Amino acid sequence: MSPFVKCVENKKIQIFQKSDLGIGRFIMKVLPILLFAPIVCFADMHLTCDLADPAMDITEVRVTMDGNVGEWTPYVEAVFDGETRCDLMNVTGLVNGNHEVTAEWRNSWGEASAPSSPLSFSRPAIPTTGPAGLGLKRN
Repeated sequence: MSPFVKCVENKKIQIFQKSDLGIGRFIMKVLPILLFAPIVCFADMHLTCDLADPAMDITEVRVTMDGNVGEWTPYVEAVFDGETRCDLMNVTGLVNGNHEVTAEWRNSWGEASAPSSPLSFSRPAIPTTGPAGLGLKRN
């Protein structure tokens, strides 16, 4: 086997044999990037709320969106922008326009909370034009 030369970050030269270039090692290095890059690049928008007090034993949440009462779904905690929140629903697929939403919790005894205060928000329309006036300038 002929040796190959590889330059590393600190500009030292490292000699390694062709057998060190196993496809398994390559896949193990590249696979995490391929799996997690879409999550970072195309993050979905989620409706969230503060965490429930553990003493309330919340097991399910229900969202009412624009007057349409949703189904009870499991209570899920997730990290958003470095903060742990209750994940109520993914709102990425909502149509453009104004929306109003409320949420309720239900505990393990089947007792539901009162609905939350309504949250009103607007999903903007898709931009119809792209950036204009592109050019190169010296700083």
